[in-house]
Amino acid sequence: MAKTVIRLAMILAAAVFAPSQASAGEPQILGLIASLAPLPMVCDADHCSVEVSAFCLQQHAAVPERGTSYVLPAETMQRVTVAGQTSSGETVTIPSSHLRLVTARGNRAVQVSVGAAAVTELGLTSVALTIGDNVSAVPATLAAHADDPATAQEIALATGPLRQLGGRLVDHAGVSVDAARLLGRLVNAIPDTPVGDVPDRQELWAQVLEARASGPSVDVAHSRYGGCATIAGRGFITFRECLASQHDMLINPLNRSYWEAVDTGS
Repeated sequence: MAKTVIRLAMILAAAVFAPSQASAGEPQILGLIASLAPLPMVCDADHCSVEVSAFCLQQHAAVPERGTSYVLPAETMQRVTVAGQTSSGETVTIPSSHLRLVTARGNRAVQVSVGAAAVTELGLTSVALTIGDNVSAVPATLAAHADDPATAQEIALATGPLRQLGGRLVDHAGVSVDAARLLGRLVNAIPDTPVGDVPDRQELWAQVLEARASGPSVDVAHSRYGGCATIAGRGFITFRECLASQHDMLINPLNRSYWEAVDTGS
């Protein structure tokens, strides 16, 4: 099945990788890595947001700058869930069409947010985001030209067969991606401020791990966490920034494996 997906992708790529005028120079289409569990969103006066792990589906397109706007393809929206809890314990779902996506760190993290006004109007006391399998994010500027046949084909290839390949080689790659997920949760639990730290780092670790069993991915994440605890706060990098960089370093080789598979068609 995997070889069939790759062969199909290679057939389509011959036309798509000669970019249309509309898509030339556009940022990369990204894969949003399956979260496996709800990601708590942090709310302020303006919005509720969370960073989600990502990887690049198009190696030779432009790396997105921080704050680049992205959209979810229509067929992907049902695999992205935003659910909140009311004070009475009722679960309320917010349509994923209400979400705003912007890049947080190149092609390795995307900030997903929903307006605080919508959360308040629904009477929600907490809200969380779940990313399902094979979710993609398309640059808003590229999606605006989806009526161009070549651009539409480019998007269909990246978000279809290539995204399925990425699901196998990245989302479900085992220890490295599971450890990256844990580091991502640590990053999200630290305020995104110039200080970029929390008063009690051990409490942070316990809070994020909750009842998760020990295992190789937890060991890898804890090792990276410990390294950051040693070097962070010395004036050149915050604890949050260090954990984010370690998250990205775990994703990098998985993304390279995906690129190599696409290049060789094997």
